[in-house]
Amino acid sequence: MKIINRIKAFFRKWDEDVELDLASAEIREGKVFLHTKGPEPVTYFVRANDIEIRLNRDAVISEVDILTVKKPTKEEEKKEKEKEKEIKKAEKKKGDAAKTPTAENGDASAPATVYDFDRFKKRKFYISVYPEEYDAIQEAMKENGYKQTDFVLACISTATKSTMEKAYKKIVKSHREILLERQALITKQFEELTQNGEQTG
Repeated sequence: MKIINRIKAFFRKWDEDVELDLASAEIREGKVFLHTKGPEPVTYFVRANDIEIRLNRDAVISEVDILTVKKPTKEEEKKEKEKEKEIKKAEKKKGDAAKTPTAENGDASAPATVYDFDRFKKRKFYISVYPEEYDAIQEAMKENGYKQTDFVLACISTATKSTMEKAYKKIVKSHREILLERQALITKQFEELTQNGEQTG
């Protein structure tokens, strides 16, 4: 069972209604790349200033279906580094305090109780994936009822070196192929737009 059964794109070309079944789409401000399905897939480059994205019409989306991927801003990264420095400073102070313990009754020889709450503080990391990979992750989580963090940690903790290296090489190769394919499409579309511009001009 695929999570996304279909992606549809609707627009008007001159006076004609166009409806496309898509494998994927890339949306940027003011433009969109529409990658069609089928034995001979075609990519349409459309300039657009009004793009509507509608997910699961009339259906409630559960938490399991939503994976939040966010690239931290420079300001957020700076704050995170400052936070880490503060934590290290606090840990150092705790270490120094533990070396010279004092009990509540003032007995310097009695060990002080040092509580370490740092292990309860969660940290975030961010990833971005291609649409097919996103669908596979969502499908695996939905089928088994996993939560995002538990799912990722389970995958990491059960991976062996041999399987990890094999999968890593496969993913790197796949990503390289996708980037080359994307670059070729952009180059082709740019050439087509340039030719169309010259013909109309």
